[in-house]
Parts: sequence; structure tokens; C-alpha cells
Amino acid sequence: MNLPTLALLTAAIDSGRSRMNSNPASPMLLWTDAPTRDAARAHIERLIVSLLDERADASSICPSEVARALDPDGWRALMPPIRTIAADLAKAGIVNITQGDVVISPYDGWRGPVRLRRGASWNERP
Repeated sequence: MNLPTLALLTAAIDSGRSRMNSNPASPMLLWTDAPTRDAARAHIERLIVSLLDERADASSICPSEVARALDPDGWRALMPPIRTIAADLAKAGIVNITQGDVVISPYDGWRGPVRLRRGASWNERP
């Protein structure tokens, strides 16, 4: 299976051409139609929302779950853009970023493990 790597993702986003897996049976299909940076970003946002939707309201996900869903072998390289997109969703109030039980600011750089939970604007998302 041709799984996206950071290099392929960057190439697809920057060039405006998708080079991702097009196997209809693949969970990686969400990358197939990501011809632009905005489309790729929207795919990651939808995946974050989808993973949270699958959980109980008070449950959380790890950003690495998003990365692993995109590329089980090269997930670590995908963490920086996923964390950036998660921070933007937190700024919009759609998710909260937590360390332990503490909600942390998406405006401050953070280090270490974090989790994503539904935010105050979760039900108001487009």
C-alpha cells in the first residue's frame, strides 16, 4: 500500500497535485483528492473531528492517532503539521488541547504529550 509520508504530503500540498494512495479500499483514501494545501489541511481537520466523533463526548484522542491513521509507518514525521492544525482548531474553540487534566493555550508552544478533546464550539463547527 502506498502510504503518504511527510515528503509526499509536502509535495502534494506545495505542488497542488495529489500523489497519495487511490486504492478505494484503503483508509488512506482521504488523501486521494487533496490537490492543494487547503484541501490537505481540510482532510486533517476532518480526520481529527471524525476520530473525536467516534469517541464518547468526554473522551480524547492523541494527535499521534491522527498521524497513524494517515501513515502507520511514517507517522512521526506528520506530527508537526497535525499539531499545528490541532492548535488552529483549538483557537477556533472546536477542540481543547490538554496535558493531563489541564487545558493548555493553543497560542503558546507546548512540549510533551497532549490530547485533543471537544471544545466549547464543538457543536457550532461547520
